[in-house]
Amino acid sequence: MQTIEDSYIITSMVRKKLRTLVHLDYRWAFRYYTKKLKLYVHYFWSILLRRKCFTVDIRGLKIRLGFNNYYQHHMAYNIAHGGHEREMFDLWREASKNARIIADLGGYDGIFSIIAALSNPDSHTYIFEPEPTNIKQIKRNLALNNISNVTVVEAAVSDTNDTVLFDRHVGGTGGKIVNDNGYEVTATTLDSFFEGKQYPTLMKIDVEGAEQKCLEGATKLLKEKPRILLEAHWAFLPRYGSDLQSLLKLVELHGYEKLWLDETHVANHYWLN
Repeated sequence: MQTIEDSYIITSMVRKKLRTLVHLDYRWAFRYYTKKLKLYVHYFWSILLRRKCFTVDIRGLKIRLGFNNYYQHHMAYNIAHGGHEREMFDLWREASKNARIIADLGGYDGIFSIIAALSNPDSHTYIFEPEPTNIKQIKRNLALNNISNVTVVEAAVSDTNDTVLFDRHVGGTGGKIVNDNGYEVTATTLDSFFEGKQYPTLMKIDVEGAEQKCLEGATKLLKEKPRILLEAHWAFLPRYGSDLQSLLKLVELHGYEKLWLDETHVANHYWLN
């Protein structure tokens, strides 16, 4: 039986496809769909081989990442073969060894939480993720790695405690808070969530442009100066009325020193101390 959520997904997909067709650059489309076809072929080849996961080796730390669709398969394969954020994983693993409470904002497949949990079995990680397909995959990956010291928080992190609209990128990394044409998810501030709990001493923030909203909802928490691995999406910050300069100014106002790590086509990585 079709649910309201299923109807939203179908309607949203149809709208996006129609908008795309109206403004389509067919030379771009040929390159895009050729690449996508290759991803599907690779995915179905793994299905035929009955592969259920890929093994990631991070300086001797073995992690299994499963997949339930072609994009999760693509990401798991890239991570396993060193093609995605390997330097970030190494840095995060070392930082996790001395952290007791950890917050992972924008969990996607759970890789950062899994690294922390296995690197430091005495720690506890809270992983925040609002997208249902990703939540299912996080739980599956936690089970694949026999992890019990991680709590999955099914919510977006923002500057308000409310419901917000969320645009799904089913099984992908691009889900985001929107003003319309989304479905409702729970949002929480970090200050509210950790009230009465032990504050994290280590955080990872990867929230597709909503980084400043997360920090604005963590005024009390940031007074404790947790170390932060920040992915600052300069390409997406304007969605939420911010920009890279404003975000970094807020970071400095909270007394942090920033270390630039690297840059992608949409974001910069910083280590905040």
